[in-house]
Amino acid sequence: MTTRTDQHTATGLDFLLTAKRTGGLGVGIGETLGMTLGDIEDGRVVIEASPGPEHGNPMGSVHGGYLATMLDGAMALAVQTQVDVGTRFVTTDLNITYVRPVMPRAGAVYGTGSILHRGRTLALAEARITDADGVLYAHATGTFAISAPLI
Repeated sequence: MTTRTDQHTATGLDFLLTAKRTGGLGVGIGETLGMTLGDIEDGRVVIEASPGPEHGNPMGSVHGGYLATMLDGAMALAVQTQVDVGTRFVTTDLNITYVRPVMPRAGAVYGTGSILHRGRTLALAEARITDADGVLYAHATGTFAISAPLI
């Protein structure tokens, strides 16, 4: 388990690799929505999920907010791989194009987030939601403001 002291000396990439090895992040919206960590590397993270009827909208497909959370999370975790643990960052904008509906119980989908640019105070990332065959369901870009580490 990572302690508060460890968090201020570990890289975000190390933190995420350890979290995956020890059972995931364990708290937060990803756990609530049934999302897990997939592949993790510097500047790239995959979130896996299998949305069910409880994630649906009145039209019978998976709610766009669920997919938005997955896209934002994948991009944020990709940013996390390139900052030290304890460094604060926040999504400043999120732009999503929904390509086709995800149907509940259709199987696993994958949110792959990648860094496009990482500066001192801003990061630009993109994410895609695909199925196991690589079919695209949604695409997003996001900007993240990076602040000083927590002390």
